[in-house]
Amino acid sequence: MDTAVASRLGVSLPVIVDFQGMLVRGVTQDLGLDSLSFVADCAPPIGTQVSVFFYLSRNVAYIRLTGQVSGVTGELGDPSTRFRLDIRLSTLGETERRVLESAIHELDRYLRSLDMPQGA
Repeated sequence: MDTAVASRLGVSLPVIVDFQGMLVRGVTQDLGLDSLSFVADCAPPIGTQVSVFFYLSRNVAYIRLTGQVSGVTGELGDPSTRFRLDIRLSTLGETERRVLESAIHELDRYLRSLDMPQGA
């Protein structure tokens, strides 16, 4: 890779999250190597174990990550039906980490090429 990997990206990616058997679709607000946040229409309890599935990169890298809910916040404008969920990811294996780093790096490069803001 020709530049350092951004630690977090403010990027919207579709995700499917498995909350112990209940599948929920959402859109990421930010993504990093140790956590992600997304907006969804449910509010699971903090500590709930999850599996996160999403596709990254122009080369369509499918990633399944595990973690647990670390925060739930009602969204402005509709705090009773839309929630920002923060997920703390479990420790990544070497292969998963490299795939995620590569995908974040490629997304970062793409966003920079568009000269778009990358979030907070």
